[in-house]
Amino acid sequence: MKKSLDFGTESIWFGFYNATIIIEILKYFNSHFFLMLLTKTKIGSSKINGIGLFANQFIPKGTIIWKFHSGFDIKIDKNELAKLPETTKECFLKYAYLNPDTNKYILCLDDARFFNHSDDPNCIDETPEEENEGITFAARDIQQGEELTSDYRKYDADYDYKMSIP
Repeated sequence: MKKSLDFGTESIWFGFYNATIIIEILKYFNSHFFLMLLTKTKIGSSKINGIGLFANQFIPKGTIIWKFHSGFDIKIDKNELAKLPETTKECFLKYAYLNPDTNKYILCLDDARFFNHSDDPNCIDETPEEENEGITFAARDIQQGEELTSDYRKYDADYDYKMSIP
């Protein structure tokens, strides 16, 4: 039996891509492949910016939501990034963050790349001493359906560039 994707009737356009189609494709992959997010989440249209990540369950304060997983998430240095074609590099930089401690780019291969920035986030990002990369925790109780947000300034050395992307 073939699965079909329901692309709905509402559409948000940015660049050459229809956000509704992208969201439905990502939902399909999210439901069929193992992901490193540690809580139930879903993606959808964001009032903050394009596509966002939403809690698909109640998440109590202090719960680990995401953790870097070597071999699943990608870590790349600036020299490797410079070798990529310009359009690939632009896409990569939109979703990756630059760890200020290691000076390496991290690209989450799960839907964690859809965390949007907030000056008053409901998630906090910390790097415990025993970890090379960050861990994302719930800063407070988060209700099902609420968009998950983080403060990019806390972990992304490319924050200013990220905020300049339309």
